[in-house]
Parts: sequence; structure tokens; C-alpha cells
Amino acid sequence: MKPGKNIIILNVMLSIAQGGGAAEFAARKARILARLRHRLQRIRGTIERLGDEKGLAATADDLRRKGEILKAHLNAVPHGAGSCAFPGFEDPSPIEIPLDPAKGPKANMEDYFRRAKKMRRGAEIVAKKIAMLDAEAPEVERLICEAEAIETMEAAEAFEAGAG
Repeated sequence: MKPGKNIIILNVMLSIAQGGGAAEFAARKARILARLRHRLQRIRGTIERLGDEKGLAATADDLRRKGEILKAHLNAVPHGAGSCAFPGFEDPSPIEIPLDPAKGPKANMEDYFRRAKKMRRGAEIVAKKIAMLDAEAPEVERLICEAEAIETMEAAEAFEAGAG
């Protein structure tokens, strides 16, 4: 028999002798691993879902751009209009800007700036959350490796007390 296998057998026998029972130990280790794998799966799922929100920054830029165009042409926007079209700053082709007909041109412009600011804040929050989760995932992976190496009930208990 290989020396490593002897140690495992001795650890299992010791665990049984101490009243831990091999089945109880195996179940406890399985629960630890299941919790950690579930946590890692949730982290990855959240990162994936938040990745879909990365378009917030582009949306914020688009809203700000429309607000700037409205600001530049504020006097040319008819009151009560449902939309207007003006040339963009970077591209001279007309940009269609939907408007709320119940509001005046200045209120519509302010709405675009307010929505752009809100989207920008949302994009920053999403970026921070993704960074936090990206940092947490390797730590959980490390804990999974440690949990897989647990060979005694005492080690499982210590692991749960320290890392669980």
C-alpha cells in the first residue's frame, strides 16, 4: 500500500474510533463542499447577470448626448413636441430625440441629464459589485480546494468554524 493511502485509512479509523463515523464525516464534508460550490455558482451567476448591465454606461452617454443636443438647440424645440431631430456634434446626421409633450423643452433637457446621471451612477455601482465578486470567486475556489482535502471530522469542524 502507498504511504498516502495508509494515512487516509488511519484518519478514517481514528475518526470512527472517536465516534465520528465515516458516514457522518462524509456527509459533513459533502455539505461543506455543496455550500461552497453553491456560493461559487451564485457568484458566477451574479457576475453574468451584472455583465448584462454594462450597457448602462453607453446608455448614460447616449442620454447625456441627447441632453447636450437639446441644450444647444433649446430655442428651436417646439413646445409640446413628441420628438425632435437635430444634427449630432460628432456626426452631422440628424439624431431623433423623443420628448415628453407634457413638458417644455427645458424640462425635457433636464430629464435627459437627470436620467444620464442616474444611469452613470448605476454603471459605477455595477462595476464595483463585479469587481468585488471577481475578487471573491478565487477565494471561494481556494476554500473548495481546502475542503476537498479535509480528511477528519475534527478538520471538518475546524474548517466550518473558521471558513464556513
